[in-house]
Amino acid sequence: MARCKEYFWYSWSVTKYCNKTKRPPTKRPFCYNNIMKLISRQEAIDNKLTRYFTGEPCKRGHVSEKLLSNRTCVECKRLDKIKWGSQPHIKAASIARVNAHNKAHPEMHLARTRKRQAALLQRVPKWDPDAHLVIAKYQLAAMLSQASGTPHHVDHIIPLQGKKVSGLHVFSNLRVIPGSDNVKKSNKYPV
Repeated sequence: MARCKEYFWYSWSVTKYCNKTKRPPTKRPFCYNNIMKLISRQEAIDNKLTRYFTGEPCKRGHVSEKLLSNRTCVECKRLDKIKWGSQPHIKAASIARVNAHNKAHPEMHLARTRKRQAALLQRVPKWDPDAHLVIAKYQLAAMLSQASGTPHHVDHIIPLQGKKVSGLHVFSNLRVIPGSDNVKKSNKYPV
């Protein structure tokens, strides 16, 4: 369902209202009968919510929920995500900034790398009968990259550090795919 951007002001609250369904577009823990309940940040912390709603506009003028983790306006976050995806030079600049940071602080980069390597080691079972074949996938990826000229990665079908499910570093969980597809997939797995 599409997000509705129409707001109707009342003296005591703000209502998000969708013309098509006559309901709010998304359900939140503090949205009852089309009325956004005003909730402070401290109340959200006490109730273990991820968002809160003060009814006050953000610095860009949006009246919407704010994330508890960093106090960011949800609408600003959504617009930034659209801007990020539609302008590749912004993404390239961000990647360049990260690479520069990694060169300036190699110890931090090494710590992240070692953490990933340790996680990988914990995902390699000793009982895997096809453990010797894992290297064949990496060799295949190298050959495809060299032959086609486009980078190919060895992808974990079920990610090693997924949010909902975590897989193992075994032959049956590996596949060779183009690098761009692997980067888009990230650590997501549809459950």
